[in-house]
Amino acid sequence: MREKDNNKAIAIRKCAIKMIVDEGFAGISIRKVAEKANICPASIYTYFRDKQDMLDKLYLEIFNETNRASIQMFSPEMSLEKGLKTLWLNRFRYSIENPYEAMFLDQFINSPLVHSVTSEENHLHKDMMKAFYYHAIEHNELKKIPVKVYWSIAFYPLFQMIKFAICKGAHPATNEDVNEGMLLDCLSIIIKGLRP
Repeated sequence: MREKDNNKAIAIRKCAIKMIVDEGFAGISIRKVAEKANICPASIYTYFRDKQDMLDKLYLEIFNETNRASIQMFSPEMSLEKGLKTLWLNRFRYSIENPYEAMFLDQFINSPLVHSVTSEENHLHKDMMKAFYYHAIEHNELKKIPVKVYWSIAFYPLFQMIKFAICKGAHPATNEDVNEGMLLDCLSIIIKGLRP
Protein backbone atom coordinates (compact mmCIF):
# COMPACT_ATOMS: atom_id res chain seq x y z
CA MET A 1 0.00 0.00 0.00
CA ARG A 2 1.29 3.46 -0.89
CA GLU A 3 2.00 6.02 1.79
CA LYS A 4 -0.01 9.23 1.79
CA ASP A 5 1.85 12.39 0.86
CA ASN A 6 0.39 15.58 2.38
CA ASN A 7 1.49 17.71 -0.59
CA LYS A 8 -0.31 15.37 -3.01
CA ALA A 9 -3.42 15.40 -0.82
CA ILE A 10 -3.45 19.21 -0.87
CA ALA A 11 -2.93 19.30 -4.66
CA ILE A 12 -5.75 16.78 -5.20
CA ARG A 13 -8.15 18.72 -2.97
CA LYS A 14 -7.33 22.06 -4.57
CA CYS A 15 -7.65 20.78 -8.13
CA ALA A 16 -10.79 18.72 -7.51
CA ILE A 17 -12.63 21.60 -5.82
CA LYS A 18 -11.66 24.09 -8.52
CA MET A 19 -12.71 21.69 -11.28
CA ILE A 20 -16.07 20.96 -9.62
CA VAL A 21 -16.84 24.65 -9.15
CA ASP A 22 -15.75 25.51 -12.70
CA GLU A 23 -17.09 22.44 -14.57
CA GLY A 24 -19.66 20.79 -12.29
CA PHE A 25 -19.79 17.27 -10.90
CA ALA A 26 -20.31 15.61 -14.27
CA GLY A 27 -17.14 17.15 -15.69
CA ILE A 28 -14.83 15.64 -13.09
CA SER A 29 -13.04 12.30 -13.15
CA ILE A 30 -10.17 10.76 -11.23
CA ARG A 31 -8.04 10.95 -14.38
CA LYS A 32 -8.80 14.65 -14.94
CA VAL A 33 -8.05 15.53 -11.32
CA ALA A 34 -4.76 13.62 -11.45
CA GLU A 35 -3.81 15.37 -14.68
CA LYS A 36 -4.63 18.79 -13.23
CA ALA A 37 -2.79 18.00 -9.97
CA ASN A 38 0.18 16.75 -11.98
CA ILE A 39 0.21 13.32 -10.33
CA CYS A 40 -0.29 9.75 -11.46
CA PRO A 41 -3.99 8.69 -11.47
CA ALA A 42 -3.11 5.62 -9.40
CA SER A 43 -1.89 7.96 -6.63
CA ILE A 44 -5.41 9.28 -6.08
CA TYR A 45 -6.57 5.79 -5.11
CA THR A 46 -4.26 6.05 -2.09
CA TYR A 47 -6.69 8.69 -0.79
CA PHE A 48 -10.05 7.74 -2.33
CA ARG A 49 -11.76 4.51 -3.43
CA ASP A 50 -13.41 6.16 -6.43
CA LYS A 51 -14.91 9.43 -7.67
CA GLN A 52 -17.91 9.24 -5.30
CA ASP A 53 -15.66 8.60 -2.31
CA MET A 54 -13.55 11.62 -3.33
CA LEU A 55 -16.63 13.85 -3.59
CA ASP A 56 -18.04 12.64 -0.26
CA LYS A 57 -14.75 13.08 1.59
CA LEU A 58 -14.17 16.53 0.11
CA TYR A 59 -17.68 17.58 1.13
CA LEU A 60 -17.33 16.29 4.70
CA GLU A 61 -13.92 17.92 5.10
CA ILE A 62 -15.12 21.29 3.79
CA PHE A 63 -18.48 21.09 5.59
CA ASN A 64 -16.76 20.50 8.94
CA GLU A 65 -14.02 23.07 8.25
CA THR A 66 -16.61 25.72 7.33
CA ASN A 67 -18.73 25.00 10.39
CA ARG A 68 -15.70 25.14 12.70
CA ALA A 69 -14.88 28.55 11.27
CA SER A 70 -18.50 29.69 11.64
CA ILE A 71 -18.74 28.95 15.36
CA GLN A 72 -15.50 30.63 16.43
CA MET A 73 -16.28 32.89 19.42
CA PHE A 74 -19.96 31.82 19.23
CA SER A 75 -22.10 30.49 22.06
CA PRO A 76 -25.73 29.31 21.90
CA GLU A 77 -26.38 31.49 24.96
CA MET A 78 -25.60 34.70 23.07
CA SER A 79 -28.36 37.18 22.36
CA LEU A 80 -30.06 36.70 18.98
CA GLU A 81 -28.37 39.81 17.57
CA LYS A 82 -24.87 39.06 18.87
CA GLY A 83 -25.06 35.37 17.95
CA LEU A 84 -26.27 35.97 14.40
CA LYS A 85 -23.71 38.73 13.91
CA THR A 86 -20.92 36.39 15.03
CA LEU A 87 -22.15 33.54 12.81
CA TRP A 88 -22.67 35.80 9.78
CA LEU A 89 -19.29 37.52 10.00
CA ASN A 90 -17.44 34.26 10.62
CA ARG A 91 -19.09 32.51 7.66
CA PHE A 92 -18.67 35.54 5.39
CA ARG A 93 -14.98 35.94 6.22
CA TYR A 94 -14.26 32.23 5.82
CA SER A 95 -16.07 32.18 2.47
CA ILE A 96 -14.25 35.24 1.14
CA GLU A 97 -10.91 33.73 2.17
CA ASN A 98 -11.89 30.32 0.70
CA PRO A 99 -14.14 31.10 -2.28
CA TYR A 100 -13.76 27.76 -4.05
CA GLU A 101 -14.58 25.86 -0.86
CA ALA A 102 -17.66 28.06 -0.33
CA MET A 103 -18.90 27.54 -3.88
CA PHE A 104 -18.16 23.79 -3.73
CA LEU A 105 -20.13 23.49 -0.50
CA ASP A 106 -23.07 25.36 -2.01
CA GLN A 107 -23.04 23.12 -5.09
CA PHE A 108 -22.82 19.92 -3.07
CA ILE A 109 -25.51 20.87 -0.53
CA ASN A 110 -27.89 21.77 -3.36
CA SER A 111 -27.35 18.50 -5.21
CA PRO A 112 -28.71 14.99 -4.65
CA LEU A 113 -25.18 13.93 -3.68
CA VAL A 114 -25.62 15.38 -0.19
CA HIS A 115 -28.12 12.69 0.84
CA SER A 116 -25.47 9.97 0.85
CA VAL A 117 -23.27 11.69 3.45
CA THR A 118 -25.47 13.68 5.84
CA SER A 119 -25.30 10.89 8.43
CA GLU A 120 -21.50 11.30 8.51
CA GLU A 121 -21.55 15.07 9.14
CA ASN A 122 -20.19 16.40 12.42
CA HIS A 123 -23.32 17.53 14.28
CA LEU A 124 -21.69 19.96 16.72
CA HIS A 125 -22.65 22.95 14.54
CA LYS A 126 -26.22 21.71 14.08
CA ASP A 127 -26.59 21.07 17.83
CA MET A 128 -25.29 24.56 18.63
CA MET A 129 -27.67 26.14 16.09
CA LYS A 130 -30.61 24.24 17.59
CA ALA A 131 -29.69 25.33 21.13
CA PHE A 132 -29.29 28.95 19.93
CA TYR A 133 -32.74 28.85 18.28
CA TYR A 134 -34.46 27.56 21.44
CA HIS A 135 -32.50 29.95 23.68
CA ALA A 136 -33.66 32.93 21.58
CA ILE A 137 -37.30 31.78 21.75
CA GLU A 138 -37.09 31.16 25.53
CA HIS A 139 -35.66 34.65 26.04
CA ASN A 140 -38.36 36.23 23.87
CA GLU A 141 -35.86 37.43 21.26
CA LEU A 142 -37.24 35.28 18.45
CA LYS A 143 -40.78 34.72 17.23
CA LYS A 144 -42.06 31.17 17.72
CA ILE A 145 -41.68 30.08 14.11
CA PRO A 146 -40.81 26.68 12.68
CA VAL A 147 -37.08 26.04 12.59
CA LYS A 148 -37.07 25.75 8.78
CA VAL A 149 -38.72 29.17 8.47
CA TYR A 150 -36.21 30.61 10.94
CA TRP A 151 -33.27 29.04 9.08
CA SER A 152 -34.52 30.33 5.73
CA ILE A 153 -34.91 33.87 7.02
CA ALA A 154 -31.82 33.97 9.25
CA PHE A 155 -29.24 32.31 6.98
CA TYR A 156 -30.23 32.12 3.33
CA PRO A 157 -29.74 35.86 2.79
CA LEU A 158 -26.20 35.39 4.15
CA PHE A 159 -25.51 32.63 1.62
CA GLN A 160 -26.79 34.87 -1.18
CA MET A 161 -24.64 37.79 -0.03
CA ILE A 162 -21.63 35.45 -0.05
CA LYS A 163 -22.44 34.48 -3.65
CA PHE A 164 -22.68 38.15 -4.60
CA ALA A 165 -19.32 38.82 -2.93
CA ILE A 166 -17.57 35.89 -4.60
CA CYS A 167 -19.17 36.22 -8.05
CA LYS A 168 -18.72 39.99 -8.26
CA GLY A 169 -21.22 41.64 -10.55
CA ALA A 170 -22.80 38.41 -11.82
CA HIS A 171 -26.28 39.28 -10.57
CA PRO A 172 -27.68 41.81 -10.08
CA ALA A 173 -25.59 43.73 -12.56
CA THR A 174 -23.64 46.13 -10.37
CA ASN A 175 -20.08 47.13 -9.73
CA GLU A 176 -20.73 47.52 -6.00
CA ASP A 177 -18.77 45.00 -3.91
CA VAL A 178 -20.44 43.30 -0.97
CA ASN A 179 -18.65 44.27 2.22
CA GLU A 180 -19.16 43.64 5.91
CA GLY A 181 -21.09 46.90 6.37
CA MET A 182 -23.56 45.89 3.69
CA LEU A 183 -23.77 42.43 5.23
CA LEU A 184 -24.58 43.86 8.67
CA ASP A 185 -27.22 46.19 7.16
CA CYS A 186 -28.90 43.12 5.68
CA LEU A 187 -28.66 41.28 9.02
CA SER A 188 -30.19 44.24 10.86
CA ILE A 189 -33.30 44.05 8.66
CA ILE A 190 -33.54 40.30 9.22
CA ILE A 191 -33.25 40.58 12.99
CA LYS A 192 -36.12 43.12 13.05
CA GLY A 193 -38.26 40.63 11.15
CA LEU A 194 -37.38 37.75 13.48
CA ARG A 195 -38.17 39.55 16.74
CA PRO A 196 -41.56 38.98 18.44
